Amino acid sequence: MPQQFVRNLAFGCAKHPIFVLIVTLVLITIFTFFTFQLEIEPDVERLLPSSQSLDSVAYSSNYDRLALYVDAQNVETLQGVQRFSQLIEQLRSVLDAEVVMSPFSTATLLRKDGRLAVETMAPQGIVPQNPEDLKIFWNQLSQNPFSPGLFQSRNGEGLAASFLIPKAHDYLQTQALIEHVLDDFDDLAPLVTGSIPFSAETQKYLTHDASLLLTLAILTILVIFFLGFRSLPAMILPLVSVLIGTVVSLGVMGAFSWRLTMVGIVTPPLVLALGSSYGIHILSEYFRKSKDRPLDEKEAIAQAIGEVGGTILLASLTTVTGLLCLLGASLPHTRYFAIASAVGVAAAALSSLTVLPALMALGAPLLPGQFQHPRSFRGIRFLMRGAGFLIHKRGWALSLFILLLAGFVTLAPSVSFNTSPTTYFPEDSKALKDLRTYSQIMGGLDELTLTLKAPQGKPQYFLQADVLKKIHEFELELSHLAGVSHLTSWPSYLHFAYATVFPESNQNVFESKGLNLMMSRLLNAATTGVYANEDYSQIYLRLRVFNEMESRPIDEEDTRVILQQLRDLSSQSLSSEITISIDGMSRDFLKLSDAMQRDFFTSTLMALAVIGILCALGFKSLEFGFFALVPMVAGIASSFLLMVFCRIPLDMTTIMVSCVAVGVGVDDSIHLLLAFRRHPGSDGSDSVRAALVSLFRTGRPIVLTSVSIVAGLFWLAFADFQPVRYFGLLIVFTLASACLATILILPPLLAALPSSRRNRQSQGDSHV
Repeated sequence: MPQQFVRNLAFGCAKHPIFVLIVTLVLITIFTFFTFQLEIEPDVERLLPSSQSLDSVAYSSNYDRLALYVDAQNVETLQGVQRFSQLIEQLRSVLDAEVVMSPFSTATLLRKDGRLAVETMAPQGIVPQNPEDLKIFWNQLSQNPFSPGLFQSRNGEGLAASFLIPKAHDYLQTQALIEHVLDDFDDLAPLVTGSIPFSAETQKYLTHDASLLLTLAILTILVIFFLGFRSLPAMILPLVSVLIGTVVSLGVMGAFSWRLTMVGIVTPPLVLALGSSYGIHILSEYFRKSKDRPLDEKEAIAQAIGEVGGTILLASLTTVTGLLCLLGASLPHTRYFAIASAVGVAAAALSSLTVLPALMALGAPLLPGQFQHPRSFRGIRFLMRGAGFLIHKRGWALSLFILLLAGFVTLAPSVSFNTSPTTYFPEDSKALKDLRTYSQIMGGLDELTLTLKAPQGKPQYFLQADVLKKIHEFELELSHLAGVSHLTSWPSYLHFAYATVFPESNQNVFESKGLNLMMSRLLNAATTGVYANEDYSQIYLRLRVFNEMESRPIDEEDTRVILQQLRDLSSQSLSSEITISIDGMSRDFLKLSDAMQRDFFTSTLMALAVIGILCALGFKSLEFGFFALVPMVAGIASSFLLMVFCRIPLDMTTIMVSCVAVGVGVDDSIHLLLAFRRHPGSDGSDSVRAALVSLFRTGRPIVLTSVSIVAGLFWLAFADFQPVRYFGLLIVFTLASACLATILILPPLLAALPSSRRNRQSQGDSHV
């Protein structure tokens, strides 16, 4: 029997406290060591599952992208372009950039003596050294059709460059290096954007939130403990077990080299808040036992923990189960969060049954006069009286539950999902402002790649004149789509070559096989695998896209619109024999969003089903398994109403809310159901009194533990990062709603159970 096992365990720990504390100290030292190995991962791109995008250096997930822009008025002179070149070189050197796309060294096509020539835009590929070279540079830059949006602003002014840099380990340090370089070139007023500034700002937010929110959560829980018990020992003791759980969860992450991401950042305050309830119930029961009949101190501790130990085991099991239902998520770091949080909660529960009695036994006896039963605050008394009144209004409780359930079913499809990283930042974020400015000037940084595959992989297929002509016409239509700011491809470069050599020709510009072959060799030699494969059975169309109406990066909705336009246009303009696929970072995030939607509903339903089964087995009653879920279903339904009406999207972090809330919120109903089952009136003789007594016996601890959890997690709602902030709002609202449903809806439903069913169910009391 769990009750007897937990009682014996607690008595043994109270009898040998020194041994328990030494073992605990050794284990915590080990986990603390691994905690210091934990690193923060601010790069959102690394959170994606393995991408199926093209395996080329320019688009590899192993590289950060950095874009540099300087306004025309600062680079129109010889001195200006030389300073710009020096800035490029300084950034390349400091950042160890492996690829630098500079307007000076990039090749362009020229017509010399009636023949096609390939030269750099600046003479000899270096920054202009005299006015004549400067004039040549600007002239060749302006004649290259691919310069606007790549090396110049879209209006043909200013200069831009871009870098591909191996992924950083410390983005704050990398950003500091960039800013140090920029300070030396403040006369150019350079604008820098890309994945490094965003990751650096993410790291700043996560570092700030991780330390501040955890500190505020600890202080808040301490205050609630003190207000509830009005005793310093009763305030400190429950905190020990949750701190142990928090260290264990972080130590597990460090031991497996799992980095602290925007997903995992909520783990410490979550474990801290969830684990606090176990100590509250133990101390409440200890006080009640010692007040009713004075006992030997160790025996009083063992009896108190034995009385609520089974409940703690079942409650922690449901919490861990709810968390582990996230193991099927598509996002790897969601799975890491599930494991670390589950281990942390289990450690907090175990330490409350072992370390807590050891500490209680070592200290002075906690007699009734030394601390108080959880205080009956005016708000709690009012809530209890209202709940007691509603027990007699069973129809009202059932109607409210059905109404919430109907709202959940109706509104669930309306909940939006958001995986666009740029939307996670505060509006006053410098990184976000710089990216929007760059998007307005240059046309954005997001790129999509259309891969066109020849029928049956036919070699040289995309060297045929009629095929090239058709694709070029398709590209012209693409370039007129709203949001497409730049397009490069093998056909577009070939068209540029024809227009350069035969500027006044009206013939099919793709009919010269000699020029086709020469350009194919030149292009493959200069950009291996970027625009075509070796045998030209595949070609790649590179599109740069942004939200043209609002001059900002595309979000998830924009991506869906653009992808649909590309599919429609390709089906209308290209041969059905050509196979088309679309890749790119925004496409990868969209795939993740689709997977997240499946994950969210699947994991939520799984959590409800599994925990319902666990409760049914624990109570040996299907009806009680259902009743255990009633408050949680009401809480989730309420959170859906909040999401729809307040337009809160689900993202990488908030998709975890339901599983976490199901596992945690069911704890309150378990406490109430156990109290109801143990009351003599639950056999049908006086069901209303059984519901009332169980409500008033467990209501105050339930509310106090819920307030403790909600208050600890409420600080997440003040995080700078949107996913963390929304997670805090939703988990707090869901758990608060579940608590209210436990107090207001569950007791009337229990009082309405037929006596015959209660008789069958009460037979399993001793097994819980």
